[in-house]
Amino acid sequence: MGINAVQLPPAQIKAFAFSTGKRAKTDQIDAELIARFMVFRPGAGRTLPDEKLQLLRALTVRRTQMVDARKRAFSPDFGASQAECKR
Repeated sequence: MGINAVQLPPAQIKAFAFSTGKRAKTDQIDAELIARFMVFRPGAGRTLPDEKLQLLRALTVRRTQMVDARKRAFSPDFGASQAECKR
């Protein structure tokens, strides 16, 4: 369903462009070059994770940030002890 997005390695695209002799840099030329690259190397790049996996990763990162912030807040080096924070 929908369009499958693929993340391509920029260095490979640049090398492919160099090998074809294309030096101009416009959106139309870039799009054509990427399309030709995908015909030449259909397995290149990696598919992007689906929306649910992206959301899960974002939530996991946010949880880690919150846990780290809590640890810093209760750290004796930070100036507040757990007993003071519970009041």
